[in-house]
Amino acid sequence: MNTYFRTSFMLLAFLPWLGDAAAQTSTVSAQNLIVEFEDLRNLPSSEDNPVLFYGFGDDSKFFAFHDGSHRIYREGEPFPAGSIGDRFLQADPDARIGRFVADGNTLNGGNQYWYGMPAHTAEPDKHRYLSYYFSLCPSDDAFIANEVPIEIFDENGNFTGPLIIEIYGSEVMDAGRFENNETDLPCLDHSYRFDGNRIPTDEPVHRHPGFNGSQGNPDATPVRILGAQGEYMNHNNQPRQYDYKPEYNDFTRPDFLIGRLRVVSGPHGGFNGTYYSPRFDGEGVTIEVFGDWENRRASFAWYTYLPDGSGQPIFLTGVAPVGQAGTSAEFTLYSAHGGIFASPENPERVETTLWGTARLLFIDCQQVRLDRIVPEDPAWEAPDSIQLLRLTPLPTGMERYCGGAVVGLAPVF
Repeated sequence: MNTYFRTSFMLLAFLPWLGDAAAQTSTVSAQNLIVEFEDLRNLPSSEDNPVLFYGFGDDSKFFAFHDGSHRIYREGEPFPAGSIGDRFLQADPDARIGRFVADGNTLNGGNQYWYGMPAHTAEPDKHRYLSYYFSLCPSDDAFIANEVPIEIFDENGNFTGPLIIEIYGSEVMDAGRFENNETDLPCLDHSYRFDGNRIPTDEPVHRHPGFNGSQGNPDATPVRILGAQGEYMNHNNQPRQYDYKPEYNDFTRPDFLIGRLRVVSGPHGGFNGTYYSPRFDGEGVTIEVFGDWENRRASFAWYTYLPDGSGQPIFLTGVAPVGQAGTSAEFTLYSAHGGIFASPENPERVETTLWGTARLLFIDCQQVRLDRIVPEDPAWEAPDSIQLLRLTPLPTGMERYCGGAVVGLAPVF
């Protein structure tokens, strides 16, 4: 057990207000959605082995929430010219456009995480569908994207998630705009923002045959991408190392899993567990998010001590709705007293007292934060905020919903 948290937790069983909270209903309204992409190519995480510095195009990691009236591409037709974002906005002026940003601290166990930015809310009546696009880099014009928009709200405006979308190498497409001669490549020979001297073509969008020399395209030449090593200057005139090993970049290998896209709405079961306070020795909380996506709530128990210096422990407990929107919950907290250990008389003996209120911020599955702490009794001189770190393991099966990025502070439309 962590030295910062020496006392075992228990969730106070007597929560007389739980029934009232569970009976609450919520209305479908604008809500925050968390969008996250995890690169699953098992890239080595050693800093001295910079495999695939740019896994995807520098400026082409794109997504949109929209009304479904536009598609990024159609297989068998030419790839549309112009900016993808501009085309979405022309078809749907209310579309919400975003891009994926790499979390620089999440190269962990070989997986790189990307989270969606900027922060906006989605309106179910306007943003029922999701489209995404990644260009592979380096390549002549390989990309991954969904042709058919993905439904994220049903016809009644209810969120259909959490959504977990796995993307395989067999889904890599060829835009048909440049000849696949692997010469003068973006991210290898020059910046992604410059087309260089690539030879333009006028082919329809089709399944990509694979890089030259790959398992799916073994006889094609010249072989430049698979196995390429070296250094180049990016658009900020900074040197970047690359080492494009076939085992991480040949997407034509059988069952080659490129990445996983997650779309979740607000707090979820991945936050359930026990958290400790590094700042305040022996303090912490337990959290449980429960209920369906329309009527989600969180129960909360804060183990702390009386402010009189006696060292006597006290539990502060509460239940609050979290619904489908936001990354926080506002708790009204109560303390309980008057009971006897293991007594059948406790339901009649226990009294609950209003303690005050506090907001719980769901940052990510590894950390939460308390702020806006307002006790009823001024004897409690509450701090401005308390950072809390996970003590217990993630709940079984929730790893895929949590990923590695700190996404709670960056809710996206």
